[in-house]
Amino acid sequence: MMKQVGKILMLLCILDSALRQARADSYQWPWSDAVPPAGAKIGYIRPSATLLAVKPIQGKRYEDLVPDTTDIAEMSKLAINVLTCGTDRQQDYEQYFSVYMGNPLRMAHNFSDWCTPKYMEALALLRVVTGSTSMAQVDQTWQDVMLKSVGPDGLYYFPLQGKPWYGKELWWAHAIACSNGSLFTIQKPDPKRLKDLDPYALGGANSLVEESGITQFAHPQSNGRITKVLAIYAMRDGNPLWKAMMKQMVARSDELAIKQGDYAYFPAYLFEPGAKFDPKDPRAGMPAGTEGGEINGRFIRACALAYKLTGDKQALELARLLTNFMRYHDGNYWGPQGEFAGDHHFHSHTNYLIGMLEYADAAKDKELLEFCRKSFAWAKSPASGFGPLSGFTPEFADLNYATAEGCAVGDMEVLACNLSAFGAGDYYEDAERWARNYFSEIQLTRPKADDLVRYGQTMPPKKPLYNECTDHVADRNLGSFSSWALGNEWWRGPQENLLMQCCTGNCTRALWFLWRDILDFQDGELRVNMLLNRASPWADVYSFIPYQGRVEIKVHQACKHVQVHAPEWIATGSNAITVQVNGQPRLFTWQARYVNLGEVKAGERIVIQSPISERTVKEKMGLVTYTLLVRGNTVVSIDPPGRICPLFQREYLRDGAPRWRKVQRFVADKQINY
Repeated sequence: MMKQVGKILMLLCILDSALRQARADSYQWPWSDAVPPAGAKIGYIRPSATLLAVKPIQGKRYEDLVPDTTDIAEMSKLAINVLTCGTDRQQDYEQYFSVYMGNPLRMAHNFSDWCTPKYMEALALLRVVTGSTSMAQVDQTWQDVMLKSVGPDGLYYFPLQGKPWYGKELWWAHAIACSNGSLFTIQKPDPKRLKDLDPYALGGANSLVEESGITQFAHPQSNGRITKVLAIYAMRDGNPLWKAMMKQMVARSDELAIKQGDYAYFPAYLFEPGAKFDPKDPRAGMPAGTEGGEINGRFIRACALAYKLTGDKQALELARLLTNFMRYHDGNYWGPQGEFAGDHHFHSHTNYLIGMLEYADAAKDKELLEFCRKSFAWAKSPASGFGPLSGFTPEFADLNYATAEGCAVGDMEVLACNLSAFGAGDYYEDAERWARNYFSEIQLTRPKADDLVRYGQTMPPKKPLYNECTDHVADRNLGSFSSWALGNEWWRGPQENLLMQCCTGNCTRALWFLWRDILDFQDGELRVNMLLNRASPWADVYSFIPYQGRVEIKVHQACKHVQVHAPEWIATGSNAITVQVNGQPRLFTWQARYVNLGEVKAGERIVIQSPISERTVKEKMGLVTYTLLVRGNTVVSIDPPGRICPLFQREYLRDGAPRWRKVQRFVADKQINY
């Protein structure tokens, strides 16, 4: 009898625990998602992989009152919303790559969900920026997914089982390298066949990838992204497993690369487990243009980071060979001065530049560093269609291309930061100006989301497809970055495509580099590179710009020297700047664009003041030349204004007295160098 009672009590405990967990899950994830396909169990290549617990980022939290001006940490908190909530719990938090305008708004799975590793990279970085633990189950699930998706050979594999969208849309890929030694060439179908392919309908025609019979595939693009995630994990928690996985991923990739003298390339976009092929096979020819870059250019930065973190010379050499392919053999993709050629797709060029720049720094290659600088200089000139004041970055380098692409907007921020950090020049003024303007304006905030919902409600109702979700789409995508913005509108209209979330992945990564480089502290010297709000172990920065030309710095750690980048509208050597330390005037010297305040003690407060004024500037963004009202280096209004989801609604920034905002600041115990 007692045994039966014990069993009943145990069952009741188990039931209570299950109910508690169900209630917790319901609270943490109160939304519905796309209907899972039949037999929806996901077929990971290593379903029984040993899993590890993710430890939350430790650090100091405190409330603070800061001027309501551009704040990268607050933008990062908003970004964490979409990185975690714009996902599908039934698919182990895989992203919904596409968001569609309509009644209601819809978000959808498709083949491009393979950009989820971009989210993994950004989320791991922004946890360090913010200390946020919101939706922490996503971090754990994604780490589990990564461990279950890395095969015995070290590559990261996507399963087709349980993810029907991964077998569709792939008619454009160059080839699949198979385990039997063949290269399954994928030709573009004729128009009639393409018309028959329906990647979104259950029971629709299969793509040629599904017809190949493969069940798992890897590709260099995602392996590059996962290698970068492993680098962050290694710096975050110090587990040697992550470095070992990086080295194995590079080694297997090196096996798959075809080497031709001083360059190398991958002959296929997709690789089946155990892939092998004859390099002399005529189908193993070089992919070119954007396809060549997507296969090869995106793996360069991963190799350079692997070398920096592990000292793996094989990784450094592969980065060199792939860099040479991109510069000299990928269908004349760059001109001699770094100008964009080929198909002129902006993000394709800037993203590959980011990789080559990382390699140039790792290898101490000054010639390549200068090439990257020249290419960036061309990219940020009006010749490319770029808006040098606002940061408007066209999808294609074309003087008359109508829309900006968030991917490219974020890339320009990363390039400005890393070129400066790697000693190729001082581009922090560019990075700060663009961050204050187009970069921050294309992040989806609540007012913009409400505008989009209202517009969608004017359209005829549309029933979602099997791979689509309509539940709280606007709320779950707060923090996203626009994919097709005009100079004055968040969304181009009237096309149905509203968002492709590769842009959000890129821009959320850019948040990290901006936050990282606002200030740095080395060998007792504090350098404030951008005049933006920031908390740190060494000092907190309070930016009143553009309300006032005022910046305050609360120093936490004694500094031999404090150098502060002058506002870009103040000429070098000007006497218009005044400095006080603890209320007393402080003399300073100019060092290039920085003012050197000398020694400052812990606990002292610095106030830097300069005049600020307004001016009217005309800038061409896409097809329209806009009139911008600029205060300091911040656009406060635009003419003509947008009508559906307008940008630059910032008249309040013209007030001399700043708005204030109470925030929770966070300073991580451990800094990472990424």
